[in-house]
Amino acid sequence: MKEKNKVYDIVYFHVEGEEYFKEKILHKLKYIVFNPETDIKYTFFGLLNAVYTSLLKEGLLLIKGLINLKYIEIWLRKLRATIVANQIRKYRPKVVLTFTDNSNIFHLVCESMKEVVFLAVQNGGRHSWCAYEALPQKELLYHIDEYYCFGEYVKDLFEKHNHNIKKYVLSGSLLGGEFFSQYQSQINSFNKSYDICLVSQWSKRLTKTNLLPPTWRNLNESIHSLIKLVADYSYYHGKSVCVALRSKDPEEKQIFQQYFKGNCSFQESDRSRYSGYVAVTKSKLIVAINSTLATESFGAGMKVLFVNPFNERWLKPTTNSGIWYFTGKDFSSFASRLNNLIDMNLKSYQQQSYDEMKRSVNYDFKKPLSKILRKRLLKLIRT
Repeated sequence: MKEKNKVYDIVYFHVEGEEYFKEKILHKLKYIVFNPETDIKYTFFGLLNAVYTSLLKEGLLLIKGLINLKYIEIWLRKLRATIVANQIRKYRPKVVLTFTDNSNIFHLVCESMKEVVFLAVQNGGRHSWCAYEALPQKELLYHIDEYYCFGEYVKDLFEKHNHNIKKYVLSGSLLGGEFFSQYQSQINSFNKSYDICLVSQWSKRLTKTNLLPPTWRNLNESIHSLIKLVADYSYYHGKSVCVALRSKDPEEKQIFQQYFKGNCSFQESDRSRYSGYVAVTKSKLIVAINSTLATESFGAGMKVLFVNPFNERWLKPTTNSGIWYFTGKDFSSFASRLNNLIDMNLKSYQQQSYDEMKRSVNYDFKKPLSKILRKRLLKLIRT
């Protein structure tokens, strides 16, 4: 964070390596990037001021901490947020914006800075685990003035868990909206190079089950079960498969090669080139557990099958069940479902799935989120 004495209209609360905002939405706007992982400055007088403010506002937490230490942790988190809020105030922004909507420090700073509008954009799938179990403490809820989320599914989820979100803007996904707004009308006419696009959700950290939250204990096994089901289906039914890789880790590709024995293609991971979106448009059917890419594609009107091998509630990515959802590991039933979906006319699939598509990802391809968000930012900074 640089140029401390300047005034900025927008503080871009930046946690992950996402450059999309700067290139498309913040172009020529007066903004500064604040990364809470590197830019928080602790000074004696700054800390003293933050402690005094936190004691006045949140002193009760310290009293509760005498009984339960978790309240001490909550108070310390809020103290840190107060320090960040005071730093941000020096820029006199009108907006604080983040693409990392699940950043706990962002929500606490929003709670502390009621004089500034905080906007958050959903950057990945948000399911029941995200809205409750993933919170550092159950009391540390989301605080957002305007939440630009995928659709009604997410809105209902966070309202159910009583998060402090003043306004929901059901606007689809940022990257998916940008891609599909250009190609959505051509989905039917795309040449399909593959029968199936299997969206990878493999991650090395999922193999370390002792370090995972209890809810995730079957996730790695679920991923391997799905890979095996699709590999066996491809082998016995002679279907072509493209694997949309999640990372650049060579081990990920090796896992799929072991199951498919070389009988699959790969789409390398390159978000800047929309690699995953390219892979799904080249395929007749998209298969995944609950990946964001699959959800975005489902909302765009593509044929998707979400597979939940152990029928775990937290892995269900839609409100309702239908032709887009399969539970269990029975190969015969799985193969039958894939055969039906691959052969099914796309319009027939869309007719049966339309309501759930809109609930999951509420795209408006004439007004993708990038345009909605930039228009809103311009209005806020000109007020």
